[in-house]
Amino acid sequence: MTGFSQFVNARWLRWISKRIPRNDTTTLYQRQLFIFPTAAGSGLICLLVVMLLIAINYQNNLVYGLVFLFGTILIVTVHLTFANLYGLSVSGLANTPIFLGQEGQIRLHLAAPQRRRMSIRLSAGSAQTSGNIDNHHREIDTLVAVIPTKRGRFDVGRIRIETDYPFGLIRCWSWVDVAQPLWVYPHPKNPPDNPKVKPHEGTGTALQNATDGADWISFRSYGDGDPIRQIHWGSVARGSDPQIRVMGRATSDETSVFDFDAYADVDIESRLSWLCFAILRAHSANLGFTLKLPSKTLGPASGSDHRDRALMALARFDHNPAIEDYADA
Repeated sequence: MTGFSQFVNARWLRWISKRIPRNDTTTLYQRQLFIFPTAAGSGLICLLVVMLLIAINYQNNLVYGLVFLFGTILIVTVHLTFANLYGLSVSGLANTPIFLGQEGQIRLHLAAPQRRRMSIRLSAGSAQTSGNIDNHHREIDTLVAVIPTKRGRFDVGRIRIETDYPFGLIRCWSWVDVAQPLWVYPHPKNPPDNPKVKPHEGTGTALQNATDGADWISFRSYGDGDPIRQIHWGSVARGSDPQIRVMGRATSDETSVFDFDAYADVDIESRLSWLCFAILRAHSANLGFTLKLPSKTLGPASGSDHRDRALMALARFDHNPAIEDYADA
């Protein structure tokens, strides 16, 4: 985006923010609505101007009649199109968190207590949806699909709501800022050689000895007599002391510790993706776990609520603890 485009966009955002401020619910009245002919409407206006000039030049009453007829239809269309949005209330609803890479749904509630509304379109970026509000229900819940490109809080920004009902000649629209934020979890990734999972000490943890087909439960330092095939060669390649993969199957009373600082020399997003994978795997196995982040510790606990709190902590995570604490407020 060029400097001039950025300047124009910034001025436009300041102007629209004053005219239609951010609110949980916005009711569309005259100040919030804009109206202009569509391409078809502009073509009809040009045609009427040409027909009027012909009628004046040739004093043709039939052409006069057609100009006045279609002109009247155009004026009535302006009122009908404007009335289709006038008084409509738009509210943002809570959104369901998603994982990065998934399609998210921005939930909106439309209410029209006075009369039915037809052919209402909502769009956010390239995503678009439409709906009608009939006389019976007077309100609908609708979804606008979005695809976030990064982890964390996703704000869709202003949503365009528009209509060209009934004839497609006039378009009435508004930009409302009512959508609730959509939280985006990290994309779960199985790390190389599986995530580093440490059984929590002092909780009666039991590991059942297993064969080669068992799961990797944790890592420990290499000792004399340990089998070479279980050496974690990745730690050797990084110049660290050799480590051994501890093989076994976790029992239901095991509590694992997922520590952000256990993944040294790895970028933040990769760490969060690996932790996300470990959390989902532990939950699917009905195992309790503790999540350790630089500014907080969650657990030990288990269950869906604990999983959701841990995933939300990953979504809100920022390498600056002050920012992370602010986001949790």
